[in-house]
Amino acid sequence: MNKRVLIAEQADTVRAVAEAVLRQNGYDVIAVTAAEKAREVLELARPDLVIIGADLSAPDGSPYYERLRSDSRMAKIPMILIAPADKSPVDAG
Repeated sequence: MNKRVLIAEQADTVRAVAEAVLRQNGYDVIAVTAAEKAREVLELARPDLVIIGADLSAPDGSPYYERLRSDSRMAKIPMILIAPADKSPVDAG
């Protein structure tokens, strides 16, 4: 069984490139553009890795990656942050 990766990124180009590279290397990829869709995927598909845009916001406006880190069910899933396009600093903890 292939490893499953969730890509949650707003930028079409970044998401498409990451998805293409991962698929070419044998990963099953689920790509979404919004935090709400990412939440649905996380609950249903339980990916092995999450690649997430650092500028993706939760419904309350906070960074979505912070919400994932604070959720005990999701905190065990490895996460890679994609830096924001504006190069603003990211507090990755």
